[in-house]
Amino acid sequence: MKTKIHLATVFLTGLCLGSISYTLVKNSYQSNNSKVIAEQNSQANLERYRKLIEKRENPYIYPDRTEQYSPELHVISIERGFKITGDKSNRGRASVTVDRPGKKVILFLSAYYPVNWQIKVTEGTEISEIIFGGNQEQNVTGVSSNIPLKKADYGAYGSRYFNAPRSIYANNFPSFVRRLYQNTGLEISSFQTARLANFDRPFEIDDVEKERVFSLDYPQIAHPCSLPKMTFQGLYRIDSLTSFGNYSLNRGPDLNNLVPLNNIFQITYSPTNNKYYGIESGRNLVEIDLNTKQTRQIAIPNYNNKRSYLNGITFDTKRNRLLIYDRSNRGSLYAYSLNTRQWNKINLNVNGFTSIVYHPEDDSIYAVRANSNQNRDRNYLTLYKFNSNGAVIDILNFSDPALIGVPNSYNSYGLQLISSGKDLVMVWGNKRSNSHSYNVSAIEPRIYLIDLETRKVKLTWKEAIKVQKLDR
Repeated sequence: MKTKIHLATVFLTGLCLGSISYTLVKNSYQSNNSKVIAEQNSQANLERYRKLIEKRENPYIYPDRTEQYSPELHVISIERGFKITGDKSNRGRASVTVDRPGKKVILFLSAYYPVNWQIKVTEGTEISEIIFGGNQEQNVTGVSSNIPLKKADYGAYGSRYFNAPRSIYANNFPSFVRRLYQNTGLEISSFQTARLANFDRPFEIDDVEKERVFSLDYPQIAHPCSLPKMTFQGLYRIDSLTSFGNYSLNRGPDLNNLVPLNNIFQITYSPTNNKYYGIESGRNLVEIDLNTKQTRQIAIPNYNNKRSYLNGITFDTKRNRLLIYDRSNRGSLYAYSLNTRQWNKINLNVNGFTSIVYHPEDDSIYAVRANSNQNRDRNYLTLYKFNSNGAVIDILNFSDPALIGVPNSYNSYGLQLISSGKDLVMVWGNKRSNSHSYNVSAIEPRIYLIDLETRKVKLTWKEAIKVQKLDR
């Protein structure tokens, strides 16, 4: 099967060459041949960027198929079907009308409870396959017995139950798109959802939706011309194995120079004594020697008379103190002064943070928390700003589509907040290894730039995952 590389980023990157092309074309007035030379140089530069991006930035693989012969993949996700008066069974019903004359259609029907799906197919529409998702048994009526029926289960998708999300903005929607693609080789053509199927109004499949979120490479990386040049240090994790090293904002980690630091969840650097400190296994504060890879545990006073749950660490350069965030007992900061060698506790009265950072630009402490809304169908990011005494002085909420897939507060080891210049950088450094057959369901490592002035967030880099149809 022929394949081609998705090159949307290539052409965006090519736009960064505008100033080069402009300068060359401007000089073309001085010579009859200059304009030709300018165009050749511009094309050469574009080709160089094309090869660079094919190699590193966006190697998502798509089958080279003709749209005319490709089946459409339509998804319907509900919690339960409607009940008919007098029906004592636990099985609800849902009605679907498929009106796609001249098209082959694959249906993915997902419900949390048992549902009898009643399908009506218009003349000229061909149903080539029906896939059932959900926690309990589904069945279908109204279609030919020759149509293949498949259950989305452990063997096909890497988890015992494969439920479709309740929203295209749900945290797990990108992984849902990938896992469907693994089984069908198709991207989604339409997506409909409801908590309860409607008796009087069936689901109608009569068109194709053009949603960017249906793409395998969603969310897309920000235009490279809009990003500053920036380097920093951070953690990188594959399964439970952690390493530490240099990052660049739009290129990710320098994989060739990472240093192994197992069981380190968060890390910070003290320029005062040129030492690194980290949170080990979420319980211990340690001093880290990057040369020997050895750690030395540092005792923390037991302020809460209970086991601490450490989830963040940073260094306050103005006050020369180490700050450790403990999310137990409504959340607290423990401050250790390198001048006095004394500890003190700062009560925050706000909890659930996944990372903290001291920001010298405005002498503040920032803490990040990823949340879901009430229906758990959309994630958003909340950034709390504290003064040096632990008082909340600002709250910033982000709901940018680029944040889709960011882990919530209860599944967020590997989420790091880093101060860099006037901005903040958020790194999700966790990666699922290829030893897992369902590794595409994991959220890939990402980098976000948080502009505190405009209160906007940009996805600057993500580690590409090759998503190909599996042979079944």
